[in-house]
Amino acid sequence: MVRVTAEGVAEEAHRTLHSPSS
Repeated sequence: MVRVTAEGVAEEAHRTLHSPSS
């Protein structure tokens, strides 16, 4: 689910930051 909106970008950013990938 990829949304091209302010909320979508913000949420995706938070998910990426809170995502233990590294």
